[in-house]
Amino acid sequence: MGSPALVPDFTPFFQRVKDEHPDCFYVFVPSGSHAAAVMKTYGDLGMRQAGVPLIGPEDLIPDHELARMSDAAVGLIVTASYADDLDTPGNKEFVNNWHEAYGSNSYPDYMSAAAMDTMAGIFHVIKTLRGNLEDGDKVIDALKGWKHEGFRGPIEIDAQTRDVIQNENVEEVIKKPDGKLGVKLLQTYPQVKDECKVLKLGRCGS
Repeated sequence: MGSPALVPDFTPFFQRVKDEHPDCFYVFVPSGSHAAAVMKTYGDLGMRQAGVPLIGPEDLIPDHELARMSDAAVGLIVTASYADDLDTPGNKEFVNNWHEAYGSNSYPDYMSAAAMDTMAGIFHVIKTLRGNLEDGDKVIDALKGWKHEGFRGPIEIDAQTRDVIQNENVEEVIKKPDGKLGVKLLQTYPQVKDECKVLKLGRCGS
């Protein structure tokens, strides 16, 4: 999750980007402490005020870090499979249960939602195979094409590639009425496959 001891000083790199003044700035880093350091550096350098919008994957705003980020994160655009603020079946109850178990300042994130889907997949296999898991090929076959409605929305295991098929959401970081940071859903691209394999690009084409 990006140990604080391994987080580099992003200042010289971000300053160079600010000086170049691109139309937007895409950043990918390990989630966790790295994400918090990205937002701090972005804010300290006044990059949003300088007209350099920040975009990236959901790794930049894991929900367990977003609540503690500064207002520098407001306006950040990410593509994500999950957020605490998503209006999906059961998600509000999931978040409330999480707060009850771990405290009001602890939040589930996309990895938490994926872990819940993983557990649902495991139970599906156990039920399908009546607990007989000795044959690995049968275990894999039981998951091919499996569909599930999780807290991140509907998912499916691609029968051809065995990758997850899921919704991808374009989200904008906002300041909510309670003063905490959250996200606003801008657009959803439903049931996205692994484009690298679908289009057979690069190493996926071999």
